[in-house]
Amino acid sequence: MYTEIQKDNEKIYLQILKKSSSYKSLLDFNNINTLIIQNSVNLVNKRLVNLINQTTYDNASRILPILISSGIDTSLLYYLIKNMEQNWKIIYIPNPPVDVRIFFHIYTCLIEELGFEFLEESPLSVSPHIERDDKSLEMIKLISENTNNTLLFYFDEIDLPYKNYGEFAERKVLESIKKLHHSIKNLIIIIISSKELWTRLVEIAGPTISSTLEPELELKPFNLNDFKTFIANSMETYWEKNNVKPPSNPFFPLNENLIEIFFHETKGNPRNFLKLCTKFIEEIVMEKISLEELI
Repeated sequence: MYTEIQKDNEKIYLQILKKSSSYKSLLDFNNINTLIIQNSVNLVNKRLVNLINQTTYDNASRILPILISSGIDTSLLYYLIKNMEQNWKIIYIPNPPVDVRIFFHIYTCLIEELGFEFLEESPLSVSPHIERDDKSLEMIKLISENTNNTLLFYFDEIDLPYKNYGEFAERKVLESIKKLHHSIKNLIIIIISSKELWTRLVEIAGPTISSTLEPELELKPFNLNDFKTFIANSMETYWEKNNVKPPSNPFFPLNENLIEIFFHETKGNPRNFLKLCTKFIEEIVMEKISLEELI
C-alpha cells in the first residue's frame, strides 16, 4: 500500500512531467543509438587500422562485414570513422535505387566525396558513356590507382535490397561487390548488415564471395542492464533540469519490472523499446494508466 506521503510526492512528479515533456528528447532513439555506436567505434577503428596497414603493405583488397542488431542506425559510425581519416579515404555508399546502375552509383558517390577538383588536378578525364557500368568501373579503378590514399567503401545497409526487392536484387549488389574486390587494388570494402540476415546474405553470395570475407565484426548491442542504466540516467537528467530531487525509483514513472517486460517484448530493439517507454509515460501522465496498475 502507498502511504499518503508517497502519493503526494508522486502527484508532484507527475505534474512536472505533465508540464514539461522534455523527457521525450532524453529518451530519443538518437541518444541511445549514439551510445551503442560510440561503445563500438574503438573496436572498429582498431580493426580498420590493422586492415589498412595490411592493404598498404600488400596492395590487396579486402571485404569487412560489420554486423548490427535490429534497429541500429550506422550512419553515425561512418562519420566517426571519417573523423579518424589519415592515409585513407572513406566513401559513404547508400543503397542505389533499383533502376540505377550500381557501378555508376558508386562512381558518383566517389566523385562527390573527392570533388571534381580531383579529376581536374589529375591526369584522368571523364570517360564518355560513364553511366555504363563497365565505364564506371573503369573510372573507379583509375581513380583508385591515381590516389595516394587507401580507399574505404562504406556500403550501408547492404541487406536492404533483399528486404525491399528480394534475392535477385541482393545478388546483383553482392556480385558488384565481388567484382570491385577482384578488379581494384588497395581497397577496403565495408559492408553493414543486420545480424539476423547475414547468414542468408552469405548463402546468396555463394562461396566465391564468402571465401574472400574478413572475419565478421559485430557491434555490441545494448543488454537489459544497459537499457536500465540508460533510462535511469535519462530520467535523472530530466529531474535535474527541472530543479527537482529525483524520485527514489530511478525509473519513475516507469519501474524495473516494466523495463524488463519492454526489453523482452521488443527483443532488445532500441527504437521500439524507447517507443514503448515514451508511450507508457505519456499514458501515465495523461492518467490513462494509474501508477497503482503498474505495480
